[in-house]
Amino acid sequence: MKLSGDGPRKVVFMRGESWNSSISEFLQLANDIINNGFKFIDPFQTYQNQFTFYVDLKKSDDQSVPTFIGNETRGLTWSDTETASLRAASSCNGVTDSDSMYLLYTGKPLFLGSGLGLSNFTNNIAAFADDNGREPYVTIHEMGHIFGKLFDEYLYSQSGSVWNLSVRWGVSAKNCTPHPSWDYRARNNKIYGSTVATGCGFMYSSEDFKGQPIRYYRPSLLGIMSGTYSLFNVIDCGYIVAAIQGQAPTQENASKHWPENDPSAPWNIGCMLMAKSGVVIKDGIPPLSPTPNLTTINE
Repeated sequence: MKLSGDGPRKVVFMRGESWNSSISEFLQLANDIINNGFKFIDPFQTYQNQFTFYVDLKKSDDQSVPTFIGNETRGLTWSDTETASLRAASSCNGVTDSDSMYLLYTGKPLFLGSGLGLSNFTNNIAAFADDNGREPYVTIHEMGHIFGKLFDEYLYSQSGSVWNLSVRWGVSAKNCTPHPSWDYRARNNKIYGSTVATGCGFMYSSEDFKGQPIRYYRPSLLGIMSGTYSLFNVIDCGYIVAAIQGQAPTQENASKHWPENDPSAPWNIGCMLMAKSGVVIKDGIPPLSPTPNLTTINE
């Protein structure tokens, strides 16, 4: 069933059998997430005309969604096979395509403690926990994963490899990086992310050839991908805009959308211009060096 929109990027709302919900409750949830998530949080808000939203009214078998009760809340996996089966069983498949996003709302606790959502990057599907997992910002956070291919910007543990996760998950974004002055730099040679906010997925990786730990950096101290704020930062915004425009969410494509003026964006609104309007985070971005004063010396 189509809810709203006529854009090329398709989003399907699903509900699991574990959620004891009526159709009216489900529709109310979907509309709340559209209005207070997609139409409220940038860059989705700026590009809202690029999306079409559907609801799959039937209840899906969500037994494969992992449930973990205990203190350890990280590391749960949701296999490609299980998520592919969930997508294949959707009654909306006649109007969607392989790039469509599927959002499954369950009655499960998922990660008791801090985790409210779980994503599978390969099949563009995310599942959400009961109660707080249905908050709009949680859905938009998971859209950052399955749509923008972004890493979490909080810590899984002190030590680990973002590179290994990128290979395992098929993630192309470089929002977590040991080289912020390079990976946050656009073609205009300006840096659009913090070069001092440490810890992104992990605090550090293995030691370099000098025996020093390799630190990871995130684009901003706070942000929706770090689970501490309801806004994206400029770097993450660029990856999402690239995906919205049908581009692969790579650093090369994302960097085109970081500056204020983006020729390919509506009204030339780039992510930095959104940031100056207060709807995208720009904290931690290094200030531009002042233009040097030139003095003419007469001999």
